[in-house]
Amino acid sequence: MPRQLSPYEKTHLARFGQGQINLADYGEMPVEYITGQVEFSGRVFKINQQVLIPRLETEELVQIAVDLAVKKSSRRDQLVIGDIGCGCGAIGITL
Repeated sequence: MPRQLSPYEKTHLARFGQGQINLADYGEMPVEYITGQVEFSGRVFKINQQVLIPRLETEELVQIAVDLAVKKSSRRDQLVIGDIGCGCGAIGITL
């Protein structure tokens, strides 16, 4: 049975110019690895199979961190953020 794409996958492939590819060449590879790009918090990041694909839940976690940082900065405390082993950099850049 040929791979059935979700609406998200179809949109992603079309958005990044890969709407007419032969999916049989890629098996079950995530569409983000096929296009080499992923959107995270309104920004597009280049990725490859050496990094994890940022997830929607990670965007929510980043928003929680931003909210906490705003609260902390309103108390005039110094804010320090470190991003170690950052993969594509989506979390650190977004923060």
